[in-house]
Amino acid sequence: MRRLIGKIAKDSCGYSFLEGKNSEYCNSYSLAWKKSHAEDRPIGEDQDSIWFDLHSSIFRCMASLSAIYRNEPLNIIDVGGGLGSIYYISKKLCPHLKFKKWIVIEDEKVTEYAHSQIKDETLEFHDDINCIDKEMSIDLIFCSGTLFYISDPYQLFSEILNLNPRCISLARTAMTEKEKDLFGVQKINKNQFVPIYFPQKFKLIEMAKTNYRLQFECLETIGAFRIADEIINMYWLLFKRG
Repeated sequence: MRRLIGKIAKDSCGYSFLEGKNSEYCNSYSLAWKKSHAEDRPIGEDQDSIWFDLHSSIFRCMASLSAIYRNEPLNIIDVGGGLGSIYYISKKLCPHLKFKKWIVIEDEKVTEYAHSQIKDETLEFHDDINCIDKEMSIDLIFCSGTLFYISDPYQLFSEILNLNPRCISLARTAMTEKEKDLFGVQKINKNQFVPIYFPQKFKLIEMAKTNYRLQFECLETIGAFRIADEIINMYWLLFKRG
């Protein structure tokens, strides 16, 4: 996913600094592959947060899969899905679910590594969501803790909508309820900062309403981020087509 933010931002970039301890989104964990599944091994200062992030995403993906369950193989797109941890865990936790394709959208470096290391006929990796065949019948697009790290979250959400999936699950997504976009920089450590782009919740819902209904909305974390006096909460939005 070429627009996925992963570069170091300088102090002089002009953004406001984020307050709080939510650094679990940084790339501070590695994936160790063991036989037929992946094990997430956190490193660094935020081990508990990283484990919580993974566990939270698994729970939300399981709930999303249950919302679209039918007795036939599914096509899943996992936006920002790393090296496919949730795919492997889903197979372990829900062996009754069958997948035709599980497509992970990630940045170029992750995709290149996955192509060289992971051999699974069901699991695919791409760095651009636009490469997905628009004729494919997609059951679920799952996006957890990713949308607000994209430089243009509305463009990405528009591309998701254009794929016409049966269900869209935006989990652990920080967004603002005000009628303006907010921008910030997340401090990862003393020398690393990541820009973040908080979309407007009502605008995302408005974009989807032509073909989708908002089936589920959950306020997940109050005050997940703070920019000066602005408080940004984290939500889970589940859209179903029709």
